[in-house]
Order: sequence, then structure tokens, then C-alpha cells
Amino acid sequence: MKISRLFARLDRMPMLRILVPFAAGIALAGRYVLPLWFLAGAFVSAGLVALLLRSSAATAAMIVTAGFAAAQLRVPEPTVPRGVHTAYEIEVEGFPADRGRYLSADASVAAWRSPVDGHWHASDARIRLYADSLTELHPGERIRCRGTVRPLRGGAESYRLLMERRG
Repeated sequence: MKISRLFARLDRMPMLRILVPFAAGIALAGRYVLPLWFLAGAFVSAGLVALLLRSSAATAAMIVTAGFAAAQLRVPEPTVPRGVHTAYEIEVEGFPADRGRYLSADASVAAWRSPVDGHWHASDARIRLYADSLTELHPGERIRCRGTVRPLRGGAESYRLLMERRG
């Protein structure tokens, strides 16, 4: 197929022209976190430049910004209660790191028990597991324990938001 025919076909598919920059914005949001006020300002200013100067680059920038904001606004609902001391069934995913007085490992919560009615609820939440250094943890091991899931503390605000968005 000749390149001229490809461009002629693309002219007949206007949604594809929008889809590519929108998907690029979504991909960028998976890597970076920007404040929503900045994204709103960038969207409005790119829109004004696109309207006033009839610039296709400004239109593409506006669509990238819209994709970025749409992906960043999608925050997954937590599937485990936060700040509640209860029982959990956890699967250790990574190799535990010895931190001296405690071990830390990446893990996923398979289920948690409601402290109100005692029923077990399925979950797919990922957590950072902290355990006493006398406890032996192995990758792939499933354990039942009691504890509290807390939000990520420490680090930059953008890193916390990124980790929240990734679950």
C-alpha cells in the first residue's frame, strides 16, 4: 500500500486522529502524576490556542491533556477496609526484605473478615506487608493474620497518588 493511500484512508477516519493522542495521554498518566489544576489550565490554554490559531498541534495537546486527566481521575475503590483492625488472608508476592527489626514484602490480600458480621470478603488489593523479623515469610506463601491496612505514608505526594492509582 502506498503512503498516499494510507493518508487518504486516515482522512476518512477522524476518530482515529482523536484516539491516538487520547491514548498517549492515558499512557503518560500511568507514568506521571500532575495536579488537576495544572491539567485544567493546560486543557483550556491549549483549547484557546487551537481555536485562535487553528493549530492542529494545539488540538493534539488538548486531546493528550484530556486523556491524561481522564486516566488520573479514575481512582480504584479500595477493596479492603482502611484503619480497621481485622483478620486477613494474604499471599506474599515478592521476596521479603530484612529491615532489621521487621521484614517487608509485597503482598496481595485474597480476603478479609468483616469485624461487624464475621463474614469473609474477597479482595484483590495489593499491600506492603510488614512483619516481625522472627516470622519467616516465603514468596507464594499464604498466611492468615490480624492487622490493619493503612494508606501509604512517606515519600512525595505524587508518588503516593501514583501508587494509589495502581492499587
